[in-house]
Amino acid sequence: MRLIGFNSFVVLTSVAALGQPAGSSFEVASVKPTSHSTDRGASFSVSGNRLTITKANLGFLIIDAYDIDGVRPLGGPSWVWSEQQQYDVLGKAEGEAKRSPAEIKLMLQTLLADRFKLAVHRETRDISVFALVVAPKGPKLGEAKPADEKPDYRMVRGHITAQPMSMARLAATLRGTEVRTLVLDETGLSGQYAFTLDWDDFQGRREADSDRPSLFTALEEQLGLKLEAVKRPIEHLVIDRAEKPSEN
Repeated sequence: MRLIGFNSFVVLTSVAALGQPAGSSFEVASVKPTSHSTDRGASFSVSGNRLTITKANLGFLIIDAYDIDGVRPLGGPSWVWSEQQQYDVLGKAEGEAKRSPAEIKLMLQTLLADRFKLAVHRETRDISVFALVVAPKGPKLGEAKPADEKPDYRMVRGHITAQPMSMARLAATLRGTEVRTLVLDETGLSGQYAFTLDWDDFQGRREADSDRPSLFTALEEQLGLKLEAVKRPIEHLVIDRAEKPSEN
């Protein structure tokens, strides 16, 4: 491997040494500390054979590289999640052929192992999550319209309109609300449904709007569903080692 300065490009040539299949590393890549100040959060984009990530801490990079959805990686030093330790990453795969998101993520894994000395493993642990279940009085969900009807999906704070939506997708969507943790679909409902859900999303305000129900109440009253706090065995990615990249 040849390094051309911390603020320049890094040419990765040693693939076998990393234990990755051929073609699983970027031909050219750079990792630089974020120097610009902006109110915008981290961004991740793939175009053709190029990867661009801006204003991302190592935790964000790991989540993208390993395609993690639901459970934040465990372990590692505290700076992994620090807003003061953010990086801009650029990567270009060999040749001009378009690469799939899966191929780009594998290359990013190689880059993190090389530049951040990242080492991880997976293990299963019991953690507290929410289970989406059917309420005692049964579901209140309309059947989705025929497949030839135009889909309709809208989500804003305190409102979801869905046509069609599965319960698995609803569970994933709820994680983006004030629930803020993994939601598992345990409804046993396998169909596609049409519904509207309205609740008082009072994040950032001291008091709730008394004219609208909480999310938990709205789910039961409007959809006949409940969120129950449970413990379930969930696979985690565990950070064994991470180092800040050096200027070399």
